[in-house]
Amino acid sequence: MYKITIGTFVLAMILLVLITLIRHKFYLNTNTNIDKILLFAIIVRFIWIIVVIALEDRMTFFVYDDETYYRTAMGAPYGIYSNLYTYFLRWIYNTFGQSSLNGRIVNLVFSVMTIYPLAYLEKSFNDFTDFKATTFFALSPFQIFISFFEIKDIILIFTFTASYALIKHLKIAVSTVDIIELAFLCFISEQIRSGMGVIPIVLLVIDKVKKGIGATKLQRMFSCIIIVGICVAVLLFYFGDYILEQNTRIEKYQKWIFTQFSSESMYNQFVITGIQDIWKLPFCFILYAFQPLNALDGSKRFFGEWGMFAKFIDVPVLLMALRWLTVYIKKEKLFSLLFLLPYAFVSGINLTNARQGFFLYPIMYLMCFYGDSQTDSYTGKSALIRMLNSKEVTVFMWIALYVVWLFVLIVKV
Repeated sequence: MYKITIGTFVLAMILLVLITLIRHKFYLNTNTNIDKILLFAIIVRFIWIIVVIALEDRMTFFVYDDETYYRTAMGAPYGIYSNLYTYFLRWIYNTFGQSSLNGRIVNLVFSVMTIYPLAYLEKSFNDFTDFKATTFFALSPFQIFISFFEIKDIILIFTFTASYALIKHLKIAVSTVDIIELAFLCFISEQIRSGMGVIPIVLLVIDKVKKGIGATKLQRMFSCIIIVGICVAVLLFYFGDYILEQNTRIEKYQKWIFTQFSSESMYNQFVITGIQDIWKLPFCFILYAFQPLNALDGSKRFFGEWGMFAKFIDVPVLLMALRWLTVYIKKEKLFSLLFLLPYAFVSGINLTNARQGFFLYPIMYLMCFYGDSQTDSYTGKSALIRMLNSKEVTVFMWIALYVVWLFVLIVKV
């Protein structure tokens, strides 16, 4: 399964060239050496490769889709998993050798490549950043572990983060090359997860329209509403059948979601099934950060056996990201929807499927560490907000979250 082929070496060289190109695209002239962060990321992931191969007899596959994609790429009949990643993985096997190692190496490289656009984003948030979010992403045990899965979400982590970084660059200067690259990345994102390629493009268009039409803010807002209305009408006219099909798929998917909980699970109470359940969304935001919640259930899968333990460091960071959500919205304004729309969907509609939200974690790391850097910055009249924004309260919250999460893990075991 993990055999090294001649094609593996060719693939490795091609991937090294790809890393170099991405580095050149998102190069930052900064005191912090992003290349060193990338090197550390590669080293720890290489150690993980050795561990995975050593555990092959005990834990061959890590998640169910990991096995499904592998079997399909090896020639099993196509089923519900026929998507861009399925075809891509089969092409990798046919071109570079019938080995799971080849597919896993590709995902691992896409994982470490995310470091460059993530660092670019972090610097756009704060010019004096120390790149805590990028470093955390590079060395997070959870990110290290999932980087070696043959699942499509790892590639989406890169394409979505890189799309966000390109949008930030396009806000500074419009470039034909950047637009082509953004369109390409968004096309891949859309093929992996519906809507994730459309959202960045639509938000960028709205932003450009909002700024470019009308002499006053009111005129620009009115023009934007008109143009968005026209776009929606065109989409409904030309893609109405597709939208109805997706709506039917969501309804069927939600019925399946309820089968993933035990009848006693509190999660049953928070799945959003209609507009009347919108009040559940804040609870969904918080609950989704804990996924996966099972531990040592005997399934001999990564999520079943070690998922919660791998996320021991991540969960408090994700929860603190939600704490700083309003700070992120204030900073990013329209482009905060790049996070809000997908996260609202995966947490509200898809509460049990942990991996569908992986691609948003780099943004959540940014939210967390950017918000943390803004502590003690509030100087308004509200004493309560000043207190909640203080360093002392923030430190207490960090400690409390890790203590509580450790207690949860002990109870689960």
